[in-house]
Amino acid sequence: MIQKLYGRTDKFLRDRMHWKAPARALFFYYILQFYEQVLAVVPITLCLVITIGIYFQRTVNSPGTLAGGLISAMVGLVLFVDGLRVAIMPLGSLLGQQLPEQFKVRYILVVACAIGILVTYAEPAIASLRPLANLVKRCDTPYLFFVLNDMSEILVLSIGLGVGVAAMIGVLRFLRNWSLKPLIALGLSPTIACACYMKWGNPELSPLIGLAWDCGAVTTGPVTVPILLSLGIGVMKGSAARRDARDGFGIITLASTFPILAVELMSIFISLRYSSEDIRTDFGKIDCSQLNGTETGLEVKETDAQLVLSAFTFAIRSILPLNVFLIIMIVLVLWKPLPKISSLLLGILESQMGMTLFNIGLSFGFTALGDQSGVLLPSAFLETSSFPGSPYYAKGPGIAIVMVTIFVLGFLATRAEPALRVMGKTVELLSGGQFGANMLVYTVCVGVGCGMVAGSSKILFGVNIIYMILGKYAAASLLTIFASEDFTNIAWDSAGVTTGPVTVPFVLSIGIGFSKATSAQEGFGILTCASVAPIITVLLTDRLRTMYGQAVKAYVQRRLSQMRSVGVQCEPEEGKELLEDGKRNGGEEAEKEWRKLVDSSTQFDMEDLDEVDVEDVWVIEAAC
Repeated sequence: MIQKLYGRTDKFLRDRMHWKAPARALFFYYILQFYEQVLAVVPITLCLVITIGIYFQRTVNSPGTLAGGLISAMVGLVLFVDGLRVAIMPLGSLLGQQLPEQFKVRYILVVACAIGILVTYAEPAIASLRPLANLVKRCDTPYLFFVLNDMSEILVLSIGLGVGVAAMIGVLRFLRNWSLKPLIALGLSPTIACACYMKWGNPELSPLIGLAWDCGAVTTGPVTVPILLSLGIGVMKGSAARRDARDGFGIITLASTFPILAVELMSIFISLRYSSEDIRTDFGKIDCSQLNGTETGLEVKETDAQLVLSAFTFAIRSILPLNVFLIIMIVLVLWKPLPKISSLLLGILESQMGMTLFNIGLSFGFTALGDQSGVLLPSAFLETSSFPGSPYYAKGPGIAIVMVTIFVLGFLATRAEPALRVMGKTVELLSGGQFGANMLVYTVCVGVGCGMVAGSSKILFGVNIIYMILGKYAAASLLTIFASEDFTNIAWDSAGVTTGPVTVPFVLSIGIGFSKATSAQEGFGILTCASVAPIITVLLTDRLRTMYGQAVKAYVQRRLSQMRSVGVQCEPEEGKELLEDGKRNGGEEAEKEWRKLVDSSTQFDMEDLDEVDVEDVWVIEAAC
């Protein structure tokens, strides 16, 4: 059906519209990219809309505006990602390839750090933090309010510095061929130590733990990872280093770990400089006892026109510095001509338009739907002031409705991530088919769903996030010890590919909605739980797969040794019926192995053990 539709559309564009082949190819390319965004956005939207309609007998607020916002976000992502492909990626690769030829490693590291900072500003998901600042109460969580409102630029800069440090370490890892496991320990040890201090050393900073760890998930999006990879691969080419596809893994892990540490250090520094009481009273300007803790960051409500203008301004501020920096480095530092200037300018303009449309969709689509869902879902089992007559269900069924919805939401959002499908195909290729693409995809999807359920319980039931962090990362670290280097890279990188520009705004706004409905201090933490859970599920799946393979191999070796010890030989005329059964049950490999044995009429060679599976033994035993 799709092929017929494609053929008819192509014929219409060629015969009626008189489009040439390049124009038709570009049209279908954009359609395909838009279809990928539809696969990411529509399932999540339908899940929430159907849940609201069926279980709560309600409709979404302003459905027309919501639909327009979602479409704007999808179109914006298509244009933005294509602009990256045309303009920024080639510049990053060229810069990485030429730097080692003209500069020493220390200068390369400085450039990598600068790029790491700039790509953070260009990351679409970073924009999702802006609307959340309006939902945090000054008097309840002063430091969280202060960071998201008064220190928002410092927050993004801190995240960028973390990505910059990760970029430096990633470049060194590309050049020195470092193992990822020590780097994970290097990044996690101080990060967890700072989180423990924020919980027990200075409890006033406790609400910032969820924000800091969620920032690690926000950074690994469609800008940061491809640019850092293109830079690193360019450095490898320029340094004449020989690497295989496995070396592409690991950069996502670094780019999601060090920003957490940077935000934690920033929070600790702020607490040393400003007291919580000064922030609560806005340095003597506000009396919290009169406000009853109701003041949030929303001082002046922006009109729709102001929101659009703000989205455009934010897009220019996000993308333009990165483009200017790359162009200056190539033209004025490396003294190289820019590749395809017309395409470059078109790509820059396209990315600017895409980011603007995405920011508009973020305000009118993702954040609006996520916040409404987050406020409504807890009323399934809790009495909330926003919905008279709540709770709608008994506690048990109500909790089940919320948790199943959150699990399905995480599963569908992850299943639609294009980066995860690409990673799955790469893993299948690298493992020789032993770890299939679908196995990785669904393992990660289940992990994200379970992680989102755990993160939601933190907000809904007041579970302390520090215990979740310690428990989950202890499990992930323990499994990492027994994992191979390749699967360590794959598992830890899977945490980053699950948090794209579609998932992050939905999850963050739902978390804030949960916090408003339950009067929790803050609504962060779902993203970090959703990020670490896939690490555990992928490592655990690989461990179980390895243990099963070892058990099968031991069984095969034991049975064949027994057969060999009694001098059993295979006769061609025996077991023909069982051969057909073996063909049906054991597959073509079993039949091939059986025929090899009966044709040679010799005992089984133990050197061929690795080629034999347990089904082969059943066929061999039956025929001998």
